[in-house]
Amino acid sequence: MLYASFPSRLMRRGRLKLFGILVLKGSIITFLHYKDISWIKSGTMLPHWRFFWRFLDRLRARSSEHEILTNRSFTLVSESARGYNNIYDYSILRPMSIDVQLFATCLIDTLFPEIGEAVVSVLEKAGTHVHLPKGQTCCGQPAYNAGLRKEARKLAKHTLQIFKNTNDPIVIPSGSCAAMIRHGYLELFAEDRTWLPIARDVAERTFEFSEFLVDQLGIMDIGAHFRGRICYHASCHLLRDIGVDNQPRTLLSAVQGAEIVELHGADECCGFGGVFSVEHPEISAAMLNRKLNNINASNTQAVVACDAGCIANINGGFSRRGEKPRAHHLAEILDQRVDD
Repeated sequence: MLYASFPSRLMRRGRLKLFGILVLKGSIITFLHYKDISWIKSGTMLPHWRFFWRFLDRLRARSSEHEILTNRSFTLVSESARGYNNIYDYSILRPMSIDVQLFATCLIDTLFPEIGEAVVSVLEKAGTHVHLPKGQTCCGQPAYNAGLRKEARKLAKHTLQIFKNTNDPIVIPSGSCAAMIRHGYLELFAEDRTWLPIARDVAERTFEFSEFLVDQLGIMDIGAHFRGRICYHASCHLLRDIGVDNQPRTLLSAVQGAEIVELHGADECCGFGGVFSVEHPEISAAMLNRKLNNINASNTQAVVACDAGCIANINGGFSRRGEKPRAHHLAEILDQRVDD
């Protein structure tokens, strides 16, 4: 095979210069990006492709000093999941250079900066260059849910001003904030000819974290490990407002060593609901207790959610009970920041 023998010969002779690296890099990216490689995945010619992957690994190592083939050009999404019968998984090689704008959310920025760090780490592993625009504040959802439309519009305009000058995807590690930008902003500016087009443009480029990984990048396995039992809590806005459910479950199912346990009442609200928990504290507390009981009945080491509000509410409930908080954001599991 040309792709195996020709580069390998050059490597053995020591004649692969910097120009050659650039040419090979472009050829490999072009081939993998435009070529239908379903025949490769079928297993035919598999032995020859073992040499190709070995060549690629050697090429990456050799060119590291020139910064030609680094994780800015290729992403090994799952080093340990290379393939069929423990050989190679061809989905791990991804052309990259995708710029994304990260909307960090006020809860993550204020209460859970470690979640923000995990989100950036995972996005970079997935082959993106993450930008964090300055001046971010609340998206305006609490004011919007409380019926304070004037105040919500002010916050929404500020957010739109920050993100309107790029064409990049906007990634949000929160289903509720993503729902606000995708749906709430369109309602807020429905009769505003100036701001409605801007709101539509930003809304069309906005994706929740797991949704972006699975639906936009096509990544099902980030190469994470966790030894233990995990259950998943589906936050309300994520599930009902933007219809994201299979995406986080898909990513969790690929975590090596983890046993995924279906949580009874996984789609039931944890009782937070933002303003709801303040206006109806007794109802909120009853809903939370039912959620905590279901989590305990699952006998899991971690409960995973995609919204910081749910995580804060669930962990607060565990703390008040004198139990160990164990709600974590999906990004923390994928970035292996949670102890087994």
